[in-house]
Amino acid sequence: MRRSLAAALALAAVPGSAAADISISAARIAEGDLIVMGQVDEPNTEITLDDVFSETTDGRGRFMFRVVYHPASCIVILKAAATQRSVVVGNCGQMGPRGEPGPVGPRGDRGDPGPPGPAGPPGPPGDAVDLEPLRPPLRGAPRSGALPVPADRRAAPESAPLFPMPQGAIQ
Repeated sequence: MRRSLAAALALAAVPGSAAADISISAARIAEGDLIVMGQVDEPNTEITLDDVFSETTDGRGRFMFRVVYHPASCIVILKAAATQRSVVVGNCGQMGPRGEPGPVGPRGDRGDPGPPGPAGPPGPPGDAVDLEPLRPPLRGAPRSGALPVPADRRAAPESAPLFPMPQGAIQ
């Protein structure tokens, strides 16, 4: 009976795998990153930082987080298996109240133009234009208010155009 009692006490003293102790070797902000290094009792187990980032420990139970993250309270919570631990982060400053806006900086260089946008809707119709003054005068008797046809135009053969046309134009 003594042996069975001693065996039961020995089994009770052995740590179970459900509770993994978390030890921390570093927790600080350095070089623009949050760095948290440590070890848990269980190798190859998942560990999370603030329920946002997760890693798997190596064969010895070691882990390292190196993330771009600034905890607002400068305290992070690590969770592994059924254990969790709060850790204060070194070189971390809590955010203060928002300050007043600073002065406006100098205007930057003009960037490259962007791609053309979609065509807009058609505009309203324009005003009517009186084309009568733009028409060439008719041959023969001048109209009232029309300018007389120059003499060199009157002498032109009937097949010649009233206005000189560029070469290759359809006549």
